[in-house]
Amino acid sequence: MKRSDGITVLSVYHFLVAALSVLGVCASLGSLLILMLSRDRYGPDVYIVLGLVAVLFFIAVIANAVAGWALFKMLEWGRWLSIALGVHPFYSSPWAPLSAEWPSGICYSPQSGIASWLSA
Repeated sequence: MKRSDGITVLSVYHFLVAALSVLGVCASLGSLLILMLSRDRYGPDVYIVLGLVAVLFFIAVIANAVAGWALFKMLEWGRWLSIALGVHPFYSSPWAPLSAEWPSGICYSPQSGIASWLSA
């Protein structure tokens, strides 16, 4: 069975996202190393957060590389993994809680000048 151009493009997209996630791992670990070697001592929370960010980027590397490979090989579960990876950023968008359409989100009210809770 011949692979369509759209599947190839989507596979390349997942490989590019994996490559960018590698840069995220390097940036997180580099920041962690710089903070650990600096004379200023920070609380353990900073180190834990940077370590968790690096782990999350590493998970993104593995997931996107596997999805790209599975799509390239035209495996059925690769399609579902690609769909799952495509839906995830929609719900985890940092701006989603600020939108009025998001259930029980926070919306900035220019009339009052404060952030107000919206009821669903």
